[in-house]
Amino acid sequence: MDDRFPPEALLEDYPPARAFLANGLRRIVMDAVPGAIERVRPGWRIIGYDVPVGRRTGYFAWIMTQVEHVHLGFPKGSLLDDPRGVLDGRGITKNARWFTLETPDDLANPELVAFTRAAAELAQFGRSAGPEPEITDVEAESRYEVRIDGELAGVLEYIVKRGRIALVHTEVPPAFTGRGLAGKLAQFGIEDARRRGLRVIAICPTVKAYVARHPETHDIVVRA
Repeated sequence: MDDRFPPEALLEDYPPARAFLANGLRRIVMDAVPGAIERVRPGWRIIGYDVPVGRRTGYFAWIMTQVEHVHLGFPKGSLLDDPRGVLDGRGITKNARWFTLETPDDLANPELVAFTRAAAELAQFGRSAGPEPEITDVEAESRYEVRIDGELAGVLEYIVKRGRIALVHTEVPPAFTGRGLAGKLAQFGIEDARRRGLRVIAICPTVKAYVARHPETHDIVVRA
């Protein structure tokens, strides 16, 4: 933290309700990433957060307070996995994404913690740290499951019929968002279909987005 310009001094310029939200976000960020370095960027009037990366630091999050609301943002947010589109910023900036908070209830959103951790991991390692995700085909339930350290972290449901596999629904719990798991499930499902000689029907919006980004899958994907 820059002692010459502490966050409290910056927040004095804003209505108490907005300062309350900003301070709540400060606690969320520091609890989610205990080793984070907090300091004010006076030129931008934001509170920024860095994590140690060797002898340097990596910038991973910021809090911007405005009269109407408060933002928790991520400078590399476009690289975070956000299949449900909970982050703002698409079509506005190329890389940055953010949450917009207006009421104290917004602080209870568990995705604030999940995305903050994912952004810090991205800044430190270029990918999510921790155990590698493991994906398996649970044929009895017609779905692919991804697990991290044994815990269920996401599913992709499918239907197989007449030489085709319809990838119908992806779900990743809030605690595991931002780690690229939805994309990994889509990739696994399509690769599994190729191994089995099946054509793919992309019904799930997340799978459709994956296919749009990967033209090498187009030869196996057909319309419903």
